[in-house]
Amino acid sequence: MVATAGVGVIGVRIALHLGAASVIGTSRSDEKRLQLAALVGDDRFIVVAPDELVETANAITSGHGVDVIVDNVGATTVAPNIAAAAIGGRIVQVGRLGGRHDTIDLDELARKRIALVGVTFRTRTAAERAAVVRTAWTALADAIAAGDVAPVVHAEHPLEDIEGALAALRADRHVGKLVITP
Repeated sequence: MVATAGVGVIGVRIALHLGAASVIGTSRSDEKRLQLAALVGDDRFIVVAPDELVETANAITSGHGVDVIVDNVGATTVAPNIAAAAIGGRIVQVGRLGGRHDTIDLDELARKRIALVGVTFRTRTAAERAAVVRTAWTALADAIAAGDVAPVVHAEHPLEDIEGALAALRADRHVGKLVITP
């Protein structure tokens, strides 16, 4: 997963809390990878450049591949995610920051019996969204209370500085969330 944005950082923390033996995160930026590794501070977390994902996944899993991949980029990451996935693995597609369209090798998807799952809240009912929140709360309440699973806020911007917040977002130098305050 691209781990430097807010969803990625919290995803890494949740995976580690739930007992993942290892978690691989990616970022295109050398600076952000260093910040992220220091921020997470767990030996089970490995952060690599996107073009190192497949090689790293194969190395740390002794060729088995990754069991679960959370993809918040889309488009250009689908093929490497399939290559990094284990037989019977799952790719959960949650974002499309890199685009909505890609070409994939359906034979490789079938050979590995990969479950490619698309996720959005836009088409869920209020009851379905509430059920997701309840399930997450049950699994994470203690970790949230202890501060082990918490969002990382890179910077806060007052609403009056919305242009500054948008400029910071476009500059793409942040690790974690950019928050707008009233």
